[in-house]
Amino acid sequence: MSQFQSAINEYTVNSVEQISEDGVLIIGNDVQTIDIDCRAFQNRTDIKKLIIKNGVESIGRFAFFGCTSLECVDIGDNVNRIYEGAFENCESLQSVTFGANVCTIDESAFSGCKSLQSVTFGPKIRDINDRAFENCESLQNVTFGANVRTIGESAFSGCKSLQSVTFGPKIWDINDRAFENCESLQSVTFEGIANGPKIWKIGKYVFSDCISLQSVTFGPNVETISFGMFKNCKSLQSVTIGPNVKTLMCKAFYDCTSLNSVTFGDSVEEISVSAFKNCTSLQSITFGPNLKIIHICAFMNCRSLQSVSFGPNLKFIRPCAFKNCTSLQSVTFGPNVESIFECTFENCISLQSVIFGDNVKTIKSSAFSGCTSLHSVTFGDNVKMIKDHAFSDCTQLQNVTIENYIDKIDFDAFKNCPLLQSINFGNMVKTTVFN
Repeated sequence: MSQFQSAINEYTVNSVEQISEDGVLIIGNDVQTIDIDCRAFQNRTDIKKLIIKNGVESIGRFAFFGCTSLECVDIGDNVNRIYEGAFENCESLQSVTFGANVCTIDESAFSGCKSLQSVTFGPKIRDINDRAFENCESLQNVTFGANVRTIGESAFSGCKSLQSVTFGPKIWDINDRAFENCESLQSVTFEGIANGPKIWKIGKYVFSDCISLQSVTFGPNVETISFGMFKNCKSLQSVTIGPNVKTLMCKAFYDCTSLNSVTFGDSVEEISVSAFKNCTSLQSITFGPNLKIIHICAFMNCRSLQSVSFGPNLKFIRPCAFKNCTSLQSVTFGPNVESIFECTFENCISLQSVIFGDNVKTIKSSAFSGCTSLHSVTFGDNVKMIKDHAFSDCTQLQNVTIENYIDKIDFDAFKNCPLLQSINFGNMVKTTVFN
């Protein structure tokens, strides 16, 4: 029995050839069915090229872990699974060709293969599990086959040379941080098909800190842009949200400092907390007609944003949503906005005029505080309450018109508005406390 047969299960008799002088190891004989056992060739330094023939069905856990001289792997068509850590830390590995029947690549299978430049997936690949290619620093391009369903947590995290990613139409589960810190990644494409399967789950921070990412194309299979999905993608300049996206989760585009335009599809209903916070280059936003709620700090510190027009179904703009948008000049409210919450437009120092829709009932505390260019405000027919400091420090405010009955104007609602001499009431005021 050869020196390597003890490392392969009992069905491999006579199936392993000796390593050639130039470091080639061939496993399998295309006749017998065998598996390569756990840690079979772990830490071998004399294998440069590995050829796995069609008799092999699986590659066991850590089978070639730490084979630091291994440069090339050719996997036969009968292999259906590559188990955990099978080629982990094979630092010289440059290329891998998967056979036609590989379905699953398990956790950390190729993690730390720092020289790996190219991967060709077979047509049956379905699941690429957690950390499968983590820190493969030389990997440049990945195209997932049409049948890939799952990409595990941190599967390609830290692949610093990866430039583009294209997802096939059957992708339905992309887990947390799958492509985090892929600092050369420039484009991401979701190739969904109309009326095809939707992506069931997109985890947190999937593309966060991909600092070279410039473009994202959403197919019809994307319904949610997840928590921190594109956080700190500092080169991303424009985004068109896909036609079926309904929700943008917290910090979806947080700190995308080069992002200058966003177009929302008609299906977007909710923009969550800090979704676009600190997008300091963002100049224009086009909201779709079905947007219902903008959450806390959603566009806070978007200092280049100049105008906002809300769709007909927007009802709630939560606290600090547009706080410190210092270039914002005009705001047009849709007919269904009912309340302007605390600090929503605080310190929007370029805002000049505001016209409220007829359904606005409450202007809450500090909603427009510090809007030092605001010179006129016209309230709709149904405003009932203006809370404390709602317009404090609006030093250019001169004209305020309230068309109808109002229940209460709170103390200091217009504090430090030195040019405001009077308020024009269309009807009557029930309680007014006005400095």
